[in-house]
Amino acid sequence: MLAAVIGSAILSVVVVLNSRGATRYHVGFPVYVRAAAGVSGAKLFIAVRASVAVIYYATQSFYGGMLTSVALRAIFGPGWDGIPDRLPASAGITSKNLLAFFVFWIVQFPVMFVHPTILRHLFVVKSVATTAGLFGVLGWAVRMNGGELGSFDFGGASLAGSALVWPMIQAINSVMAALCPILVNQPDVARPLVSLVSKVLVMFLSCATTSAAAGVLGESYWNVWDLYDAILTEFWGPGARAGIFFASAGMILAIVATNAGSNSLPVGADGSGLWPRYINIVRGQVICALLAPFCVPWKIIASASSFLTFLGSYTVFLMPTCGIMMVDYWVIRRGNFHVPSLYTKAEGSPYA
Repeated sequence: MLAAVIGSAILSVVVVLNSRGATRYHVGFPVYVRAAAGVSGAKLFIAVRASVAVIYYATQSFYGGMLTSVALRAIFGPGWDGIPDRLPASAGITSKNLLAFFVFWIVQFPVMFVHPTILRHLFVVKSVATTAGLFGVLGWAVRMNGGELGSFDFGGASLAGSALVWPMIQAINSVMAALCPILVNQPDVARPLVSLVSKVLVMFLSCATTSAAAGVLGESYWNVWDLYDAILTEFWGPGARAGIFFASAGMILAIVATNAGSNSLPVGADGSGLWPRYINIVRGQVICALLAPFCVPWKIIASASSFLTFLGSYTVFLMPTCGIMMVDYWVIRRGNFHVPSLYTKAEGSPYA
């Protein structure tokens, strides 16, 4: 929890600093980054962000697919469990989970064609449904655990002194890496204020639910789909099936909204920034969705070590981009842009 608080606090500061210029001058990332890198040099930064967003879209779609698998199991029961696995172990995914991945992919695909001004309604519904589902599962776990949250002891070794420093730094980096695409996307979805409390609350809910559920199930589950699946297995019945279905549906809706706002829209904006003659925002979003399955996200997050490696790999690209934009805006230019010059490579332009 301490790592979550520290990581979220740092993120909140970066988000605010990286939002100010876009809010003031009303420009998106593909234009905003030209101030720091130049009209031509910005193409490298745009391409990097688009590439990372496609991969992030793919991994989020995998999460959605796993939750879809749980929801389908809650609906069809043994009919879903009975789907034979015809894929080799080396595939890193079972046949039914691969099917669920493409079911989720098809369900979220129409969102590519919804205008961003209309998407705000999706975020409102998502916030209500997801919050209700998270608190519902937490309440059930606490009730089944005798009214207690549990010990928050997840079986790890106790560390102190210098042995604690590097694991703590790694934990803070993991928290920041999970949300770092949001930092770069701020010029596209700039907001004047950012709530630290909301981010810490979500992380507390996950820890508290895992702790309470561990006292009931006898094991700690950190993937929400594994937890929901274990609840179905242990407490199979109409009540558990209905509850897990609605909880999974809320999380699925959250992932659809995250993919739309943090991944596909930025890819669409980047595509139109790189090749405006051929790609508009909608076409860029469709390209993002079509590329996602080819990223084989189930391979990327097959294990905890590979997932942390994945998180660290794109942080290497995105965090320096954030740093360059912040220093350029706040230190070098002191908050002053000449917006018309951001759209031209004419001789004498400060951004040519």
